[in-house]
Order: sequence, then C-alpha cells, then structure tokens
Amino acid sequence: MKDSFLNILQFEGKKEYFQVILKELANSEKNGKAVFPHQMDLFRPFEYFQVKDTKLIILGQDPYPQINIADGLAFSTGHIKTPASLKNIFREIQKDFPKTTFKTNSLQKW
Repeated sequence: MKDSFLNILQFEGKKEYFQVILKELANSEKNGKAVFPHQMDLFRPFEYFQVKDTKLIILGQDPYPQINIADGLAFSTGHIKTPASLKNIFREIQKDFPKTTFKTNSLQKW
C-alpha cells in the first residue's frame, strides 16, 4: 500500500466507525456470508498510486455480488463478460473518445 493511503488508513482505522465496519465484515464472513471483494482485495486500489495522484473517483451503486467478479477496484473485473455497469462506463468514454477500445474489463491501468 502506498504510504499516503497507509497514513490515512492508520488514522481512520483507529476510529470507532472503522472498527465497526471491519468487525461487521469479519462477522459476515465468519457466519458464512459472501463478502465481495475478498478481504485481501479490499484495499487493493491503494497499491497503485498516491493520494495526491488521484485523477478520478467513480461512484456507483451496483456492486458485483457474485464470486470471482469483484476484484477490489470499483467496477473493474477480471471476468470475461462485461457487467452492465462497466458497459455503461465504457459507452460514456466512447462518446468522448470514439476510437477508444477496451481489451479487458480490468481497470487496473486507469
């Protein structure tokens, strides 16, 4: 994890609300409920860039609730079939940049 995000998470991680969230996630998994992305991918986005290098934040409401679809990056997936939400994102990009092509459904290089 990049240090700028690590600093934020160390600060926020001490707060009660953050501990409640982590506890709820752990309890859900302990009780056999599926939680996506997998806990190992939960903070994956913070491995790729520093806070000051943030260029885009995508907010949405339709998470990928199936096994092996969510990869820890919002709307990104390693799955071959493009989910509807990601299709909409690609379509909007192509409106402004018609020659753009998407080789995968992973948004890691964004």
